Amino acid sequence: MSTVPALPPLKSTPPLLSLDPHIASLQHSNWNTLVAKYGEQRLRHHSTWSWEHQEFLPFYAFQPVNSICEIWEEWSRGINGFLSTRELEEGWSARWRRNNSGLKTENGGAKR
Repeated sequence: MSTVPALPPLKSTPPLLSLDPHIASLQHSNWNTLVAKYGEQRLRHHSTWSWEHQEFLPFYAFQPVNSICEIWEEWSRGINGFLSTRELEEGWSARWRRNNSGLKTENGGAKR
């Protein structure tokens, strides 16, 4: 008789949740770690997430900017409530770019 792993204490509901109890437990744990690090409100601004290689990966599109100051703000603090591109780099390395050629370099965002 197999036992179903207990889910971690519910702090916040992940954006995706597997029907497989083991994967759901991993998803809860990963999401709770992200919430503790970045805050739920900022994570929820990224409306689309994927579950890849046992971690949540946010989708992000560079925000419209009109000045170098806004580009710096997007990198350093984030704009429009999103995580900053620095946080995306530090948290997910290049994985958040998902092989999108427009996002592959720092200057890719400036080309928008």
